[in-house]
Amino acid sequence: MSKKRIECGIDEAGRGPLAGPLTVAVCMIYNTRRIMHIEQNMRGVKTPYRDSKQLSPEKRNKIYRMMQSAQKEGFLDMHHVHIAPHILDEKGMAASLLIATQKLLAHMQKKYGYTHDDIIVRCDGRLYAPSTYAHRETITKGDTKVLSIALASIVAKVRRDRMMMRLSRIYPEYGFDQHKGYGTKGHYTAIQKFGASKVHRKSFLK
Repeated sequence: MSKKRIECGIDEAGRGPLAGPLTVAVCMIYNTRRIMHIEQNMRGVKTPYRDSKQLSPEKRNKIYRMMQSAQKEGFLDMHHVHIAPHILDEKGMAASLLIATQKLLAHMQKKYGYTHDDIIVRCDGRLYAPSTYAHRETITKGDTKVLSIALASIVAKVRRDRMMMRLSRIYPEYGFDQHKGYGTKGHYTAIQKFGASKVHRKSFLK
């Protein structure tokens, strides 16, 4: 017998930077009532939820820690994948996003024994679930409308920022800790001086 359908939200961080991974995350909520304290921290003024990019790094990390506690208690689950720069260069953005989404959903299915029909997949913006998922939806600005997507956006942003902080210690000359790989004036200056590193997206620098 098929299990009760569970909703998952999917969002990404790092679509536009010149360096570092594309990070895509999924969030499944099992008990909305028990995570109301997290939802309250996400509430917006003009929209139901605030865009994660509008939150300070401190606020995002606070919400992420709250999500980790809720995950341990079984009220939600979350997972993320990093798509490396060389994959982005080889496959392109659209294909890379689909690869990441497939990996996330496959992970959740394997972990819990879900079938394609068990999962309602809600994706933000230009993200799309594979057509094999009958219950799928892409929602414009979904991270400001759907809680599971809003929380997935927090996971993606926090995990990518942490990766960029680690990369900044390996490649200190580029200042990844400051701009997280985005195309700032200082970043372009560093690329001109030192050339592209192994974690730069070569196709973005053409």
